Amino acid sequence: FGKFLFLSDSYLDSATPDIFLVDGQTGEVFYTVYKESDFGTNLRTGPYADIAIGDVFKEILKNRDPNFSVTSDFVIYRPSYDSPASFVATTVFDGSQFLGSLIVQVSTERVNKIMTSDGRWKEIGLGETGSSILVGQDSLLRSNPRAYLENPEQYFETLRKNGYSEDAIQQIRHAKTPIFFQKVKTDTAEKALRGESGTKLSTDFKGTPILSSYQPINLSNFRWGLITRMDEAEAFAPIRNLGKRTLIAAAILLPIIFLLSSWLSSLFIRPISRILQGTRLLAAGDMNVQVNVPSKDELGELARSFNLMSTSLKEKEDHLQEKITENQSLLLNVLPPSAVKQFQQGERDFADIHTDVTLIYAEIEGFDDFTNNADNSRFLQLLNELMGEFDEAAELFGIEKLKTVGTAYIGGCGLAVPRADHAKQSVDFAIAMLQIVQKFSASHDVNFTLDIGIHSGGIIGGIVGKSKFVYELWGDTMKIVHAVHSSPDENVIQVTEPVLQSLENFYHFKPVAPVFVKSLGEISVWMLDLSSLEKPI
Repeated sequence: FGKFLFLSDSYLDSATPDIFLVDGQTGEVFYTVYKESDFGTNLRTGPYADIAIGDVFKEILKNRDPNFSVTSDFVIYRPSYDSPASFVATTVFDGSQFLGSLIVQVSTERVNKIMTSDGRWKEIGLGETGSSILVGQDSLLRSNPRAYLENPEQYFETLRKNGYSEDAIQQIRHAKTPIFFQKVKTDTAEKALRGESGTKLSTDFKGTPILSSYQPINLSNFRWGLITRMDEAEAFAPIRNLGKRTLIAAAILLPIIFLLSSWLSSLFIRPISRILQGTRLLAAGDMNVQVNVPSKDELGELARSFNLMSTSLKEKEDHLQEKITENQSLLLNVLPPSAVKQFQQGERDFADIHTDVTLIYAEIEGFDDFTNNADNSRFLQLLNELMGEFDEAAELFGIEKLKTVGTAYIGGCGLAVPRADHAKQSVDFAIAMLQIVQKFSASHDVNFTLDIGIHSGGIIGGIVGKSKFVYELWGDTMKIVHAVHSSPDENVIQVTEPVLQSLENFYHFKPVAPVFVKSLGEISVWMLDLSSLEKPI
């Protein structure tokens, strides 16, 4: 499940209340984004096992197919403050091994955006009176009507005229939506829920003639009815206007129609040719194409619809590119640039060999004592803040952060980009880390210190793991830098002989007791004389 854990926040938006990861063996919800009351419950036996989220999980267990997915109808979901919610679930596999389920909670906000094109009824051809609604099998609304969104008070007045009680209207006011509170018992809604499709002329409660279209929408094991309506006068206005214009044109132009037929044909074909050319460009990948047909007739409407489609595709392409960029950034946070390139090319079992680099191993002392007297959130906040300051300094000195282990910070210089001054940059970074820790301790009233070890040599790196992977380093250099960092003194920078030889003309070092490294024996160690610096720490 590792790849889902770090991608979930990136893909989550305001229309997606939550994302769940559920263990296939135990049924436990072991990860959610918002950590509501459903987090940690069991979808086999827990309090939500017999509602929509539990139902889709049970369907997953019955259909362990890598391509299987299931959707539930909307229900009032208590963990999300009694908001309507639907659930879409799919299986998660590691190769051929079934792990569990990924469940996405969908709010009615997403449905409303689709049904209203985000409030752009006129732009999609619904004019002044057109609207579309969804009705569930219980005859209750599954999307907000246009009349409610545009003028709630007038909508409530209409409900009163249709016999709705004040209690029912107050429920809608409190919930801020008529979804799950208002029933739609029209002939078109009942036909759609029976699986029928069609178009029908009728009258509304005010006696206004309306044109309604209806059809069923089958989703998994339930059905919604889709009803679109518009006042008859507005629906047929383009046809009536076209008929009037045609009669007037025929009466005026009949004597000379033969002479102008060629010109009229060209005038009619030109917009179609523009739309056809625009379609070809769009199919070729040009998402910026726009068709200029300024007329207000049907061809103009077609051209404007084409332009809206082109703009929508361009926005989706830009959004996709943003997500690709975000994924690239996420990979760069856990892998060196050279490893990211090979990883994206599908390579997993590769080894990066670096013959001349410098590693730095810094461990924060004092955190153990601090955690005994502080709550966990305070401890994590301070650790994240301090590690963040180390990251900023590492970027300034060209240090690549390799990983953190507990309170240890491990970095390297010369890995992705070879450089001759990797030893000096590492020592300068270590000095900066000491300054950061001292300022941090003073500003937060804590007593943190650093033990820092630095060693230059060769190293081998590579990706370990398949689904949840890390970039690991091997070789004597890694063992040595870990061994030489520890010191009985506080705020000490200790280096090995390769570092000493590279920097003895820049800094003053003092020998300290050798350290023992397994399989290598005793290693000579020197300590940087901090008092000899231009600005002593």
